[in-house]
Parts: sequence; structure tokens; C-alpha cells
Amino acid sequence: VNLVNKFDQEDAQEGLNEVTPHHDRVTQKPILLWDWSTESSQTDVLHGKADRQTSCGGKVCRGSLMNTAPANKVLTRRQAALQAADFMKQYYEEVKDHEAPTATYSERLQEVLTKLEESGTYTLTQDELTWGARTAWRNAPRCPARMIWKNLQVFDKRDVFSTKEMFSTLVEHLEFSFNSGNIRPAVTIFRGREGGTEPRVWNSLLVAYAGYKQRDGSVVGDPAQEEFTKFCQSLGWSGKGGMFDFLPLVVSDEDGEPNFQEIPLELQQQLRVKIKHTSIKAINDLNLEWFGLPAVSSMMLELGGVQFPASPFTGWYQVTEIANRDLLDCQRYNLLLPLGTAMNLDTTTNTSLWKDEVALELNRAVLYSFKESGVSIVDQYTQSDQFVEHMKSEIRSRRGCPADWVWIVPPQSGSLCSSFHQEMISYHLSPSYEYQDKPWQTYGKGRSRRAMKSICWSFLFMVSTYKKIHSKRIPVSFIYGSETGVSKQFAYQAAELFSQQFRCQIFPMNALDVWKGMADSQLNILIASTFGSGDPPTMAKEFEKKFALLADQSKTTDLLKGRHFGVFGVGSSAYPQFVTFGKFLNSACSTLGGIQLLPFGIGDEERDQKLAFQNWVHDAFFASCKVFNIKVKERKASLGLLVNKYKWTKV
Repeated sequence: VNLVNKFDQEDAQEGLNEVTPHHDRVTQKPILLWDWSTESSQTDVLHGKADRQTSCGGKVCRGSLMNTAPANKVLTRRQAALQAADFMKQYYEEVKDHEAPTATYSERLQEVLTKLEESGTYTLTQDELTWGARTAWRNAPRCPARMIWKNLQVFDKRDVFSTKEMFSTLVEHLEFSFNSGNIRPAVTIFRGREGGTEPRVWNSLLVAYAGYKQRDGSVVGDPAQEEFTKFCQSLGWSGKGGMFDFLPLVVSDEDGEPNFQEIPLELQQQLRVKIKHTSIKAINDLNLEWFGLPAVSSMMLELGGVQFPASPFTGWYQVTEIANRDLLDCQRYNLLLPLGTAMNLDTTTNTSLWKDEVALELNRAVLYSFKESGVSIVDQYTQSDQFVEHMKSEIRSRRGCPADWVWIVPPQSGSLCSSFHQEMISYHLSPSYEYQDKPWQTYGKGRSRRAMKSICWSFLFMVSTYKKIHSKRIPVSFIYGSETGVSKQFAYQAAELFSQQFRCQIFPMNALDVWKGMADSQLNILIASTFGSGDPPTMAKEFEKKFALLADQSKTTDLLKGRHFGVFGVGSSAYPQFVTFGKFLNSACSTLGGIQLLPFGIGDEERDQKLAFQNWVHDAFFASCKVFNIKVKERKASLGLLVNKYKWTKV
């Protein structure tokens, strides 16, 4: 206690005690967790030992936030001492899951704290490191595969110093863990952080595909790796430009300089799994593939007050990670619509459930392909059942199990999975694996710093120039009437697209200055839904009355006379008064002397409303450029603002 207080005083003098403050443990009341499918309950007490505050607090629940912010700041001496003492207590209490220590608890604790006082760090024994790394996996609330935490293979590579050795070590790790497809979970732990130096693996995943940004904004390959791919190219690496090019391994030693090396070609070929379906030719014709070994390399192991920034970890896939998240997510390979079209499904309406059919068949293809290739994989149902049983076992053995429901429940099958019905609570325990900053995002930026005064002047000049150019642009107003928010969303998307060449303003139909905005614009785009029995949205009722009155007095008003307009109506063809309000707006604009830019657009929620709007606003943009003599280089199929579209090429 005296030593911890001493560290606390020294940290306060150096201004370090405000950096990621340690939260002393407070005993919490037991929490009852229900499994609603079996109408049974369990009690979690372990959360009382949580050592860090979560993002939730007060009156706001933030449980659905990604919460991947870096948590790898250097520990203060107080934090390191508290973590070390806590870890040694856990280690000596959990005697059945590791070797018997040679020193007594008090002897080892005194030795560790003395080392911390003398040098700011200490050396964990081989067994402490192994047990700590396994326990960190056991404590990971977002991992549903923790049931085999005791079997994690831990490679102690704290004696590796050069990048050359790091490369060979990582390749050995991949070969061991992949094991010709019979995957063995493993973690490799390089030197800990000490004296301001640390080894790092710069890849987020040891095995990942490159993403090549194209001139039109599309990405060939994996969009999640687009920025890192560009960084690798800046180091001198050159990929083939394909959909499934392995990225190189990038590491740094104590000098902080990144070095890259390709994964051996023979190993690359072993890791590739060709995705084939047993009966659907459309899936097979796309020549899909994925790598068989998920290898997280961006997280830091924090263990007993010692931080290990280079601790790559490998396991096996759960099928929906590949099929749903990697291949179908719109921010990833975005193959949902291409596959739906290739499978001849009715993609014009959500009621056909074509998205579910694509996801189901792609999951079947991934499962089949991995099994045919002899590569370990698990389906979402089996893993859910395994985790629920693991959770019960953990509550019996240590009276709790931290679990983040949002991450544990798979993205496919929902309530058909047992984990969906199980209540969970998420909290932080040590030791742990922590998110880190991305070193490639800041590398080299400090070398070209300019004086703040120079930067400010440059910024002011740019702003001044932009304002002059922007003021000369054609003014366009986007007016929306929305009941559920769809028309509002469309209006903002349209404005984002038009802002490339026009000066844009957005007005809800109940805005006081909407009429002035329309009068001051040379082009007005109206987007509105029809509600109830052909009625306007609640926010647009007064707008409708005044607009109808102006239309009746069209001979005495010049609100839209000689000005261009476009109207897009939103609604559902399931109702008899389909897009009635939109039709009224279109007719009234013509009556008021407006010049119709393009035909009345219709977005039917029964027939792919978003796609209909994308096509309409795309045509409206180019029609506007033509009317106002604005030169655009080419008419692109997608400008990348409304939906993410990534190029697909058959390999």
C-alpha cells in the first residue's frame, strides 16, 4: 500500500495520474440474468471485480456502440502496481489451471513491486505469461469462442528483437495455428513496452486481402483494408490489383520504422479457401474465396501491469463472419445485390426476402467449402449453444462471465440461436486484450510539421477561396416532407450529391424560411411522402394548404415562374392513395410556372424504394448539370455517395 501511494504521489507530480485512471473495485450487488427460452436464471457476482468503467453510465445506455477507441496508453506507476498486485493474487488463487509457483505469494509480490519501483517494469515468468494470456482470452467479453481458453497455445517470443526474427516468428505462428486446416488457437507474445520502445505488428489482421481505391471511388478488393493498402504501397509494396491479394506483413522493432515482407506463396495457397455452392451456379461463377485463418494482430495484451503491444492471436471462423460480415456487408465486399441479381431473385422488393435467401445460400456455400477443404469452421447455432454452456460453466466456477450481447449473438439467424435469448452483462476484467491506435495513420506526420501560424494562414486562404467559388454556384433548394424520416434521409443524400457542383440548402416543409429559400433558388427539388389516406405528412399540412392557395393564385405569383423543379414521391403501393401528395406537389409546381427538370419520381417501399431514388436523383443531377451548362467529366453509374458500390471482376 505504501509503495502504491508513493507511485501515486510521483505520478501526480509528473502529471500522469489523469491518464486512464484506475478505478478501485467496488463490491456490486448480484445481477440476475434470465434465459428467456428456458425461463431459467443465473446470478453474476463477478462483475463486482470489474476494474474499469464501461461506456454506459447514468441515464444513457451505450451498449450498442462499437467502442473500439484505443486503450493502449502507457500505464502510470500506480496503475502498473495495482494491476501487478491484482494479477499475482489471481495467479496464486487459481492454482489448478497452471504450474505450482516456486516462490510464495508474499515473496513474489514483494519481488514484483520492488522491480517496478526500481525500473518501472518486471519480468513475468513463463507460466505467469501463459496463464495470463489465456485468462485474458477468458475475460474477453466480445469473443463467443472462449470455452477452450485453457487450450490456447502461447508462444513466448520476448527474446525476439529484430524485424527479421519477427517475420519468421509470425510465419511460424501462422503455420502452427493453421495446421493444414485443423486449426489450433494460438497467441505469440513479443517483448513488452519498456523505456518508450516497443515492437508492433502494423496489420489489423495477419492475413487480409488488399483494397485498391479506383479513380471513380470504387474499391477492388476489401474496402476495410483500403487505407492500409495505400500505406503498404507507400512503403514500396505493389499488389496485383485483384480482389483477393494477400497484404504483406508489416512490423517494427524498437526504432519504430515499419518493414514489410510477403507471406510465403506456398502458405498463401494453403490459406485460400475457394467458395463453392453445391447447386447454385451463380455463386460459383463469381469465383469467391476467403482465407481460412482469422488472425487478429492489432490488439495489446495487458497483463499484470506489463503491456505487450505485439500479441497476434489466431483462432477459427464462425461462418457468418465470412458470409455476412466480410462478403455481404455494404462497407465490405458488398455482394448482396450482385448475388441476388445473379441468382435471379426479385431484388425490387423487400417482401420477397431475397436478402435472406442470398445470406442463407452464401452461408451454406462457405460451410461446405471450408469442410471440403478440411479447414476448421463452426456454424452460428453450434457456437451459440457452446457459448451458452460456457457461460453457465463460468458462473458456476467463478460466479460470472463478462459478455457483450451485441457481439456474441451472430448476425444471421437471430432468435433461432440460443444466445439471442440469454441476458448478458459486459464488464472489464484484467488481464485483457485492448484496442490500440493504428500506427500507420500517424507514421511520418511528425516529420513534416509546419509552424501553426503558417497552417492557419493556409487554412484561411483555402476557406476564403472556397467561399468565393461557392458563392458563384447555382443555388438549389431541397424541400422535404417526412413522417418516418425516409424523405428527410433522401433529401440529405440528394444535397450531398448535388453539392459537388451546386450551392445547396435543405428545408423541411414546416420551416419558416422555406418559401424564401424556394424563391431564391434556380432549382427546387421536393421530396415528400404520402401518409394515411393520401394525406401529407403532419409536418407538411400547412405547406400543402399554402401551396394549394398559391397554385390557385398562379396568375399573380411568380414563386416558381421560370425556375426548374423536380419532385420525388415516397409511399407504398399497398395503399390506394399511392404517392398522392407527391403528385399534388408535381402538379402545383407546374401550375406555378415551374419548368419540370425530369419526370415525377416514385419510390415504392414495396419495390426497392432506395434504388428507385438513387436512379432518379442520379438522373436529376446530370439533367441539372446539362440545363445550367455545368461540365462534368463522365456519367458514372454511381458517384459513391448514395450507396457503396465496389467493383467486381471475375478472377
